[in-house]
Amino acid sequence: MDQLQLLQDLEKRTRFALERAKYYASLSEERLTTRPTEGQWNVLECVAHLNQYCGFYHPQLDKQLRNASGGNGTFTSGWLGNYMVKAVSPGADKKKMKTFKKTAPIGQDLDVSVIEVFIQHQNDFLDLLALAHDHNLQPKKIKTMMPLVKLRLGDALRVQAYHNHRHIEQADQVLANLGT
Repeated sequence: MDQLQLLQDLEKRTRFALERAKYYASLSEERLTTRPTEGQWNVLECVAHLNQYCGFYHPQLDKQLRNASGGNGTFTSGWLGNYMVKAVSPGADKKKMKTFKKTAPIGQDLDVSVIEVFIQHQNDFLDLLALAHDHNLQPKKIKTMMPLVKLRLGDALRVQAYHNHRHIEQADQVLANLGT
């Protein structure tokens, strides 16, 4: 795939997440903490979950991008990268996925500051995507939250952006179910 088109797609998804987060920050704490049904995540829990992933992946992405060599303008996803992107992609037809216990947000004491942290993470991710334009996204491997599983740098960027998009859509659905 064309690397420029890939990065433009990821930037578009990140800007979408950023704008939605700014909207969430304008809502009352009651709206942000209300669950549509017992056991479902509220908006703050969706965002807190994303913050955990950003905190895990962003330092690795930053380090690998700063050490990456120049690219040739194309990126070929690996089979594992394609599988993981498909698994975390947004969409109404997607099956629910089991969240790792360590990243499950239910039961945490959350406030609107999780949204502020997410906004900063999205700005940081846009900086990483800008840095990625001039680098080879193929050979570098990024550790995932699953032991022994690593992704190509480009696939890790894709997973991060698509995972964010998925849970932002989930937070939007929570608000819709509450009658925004």
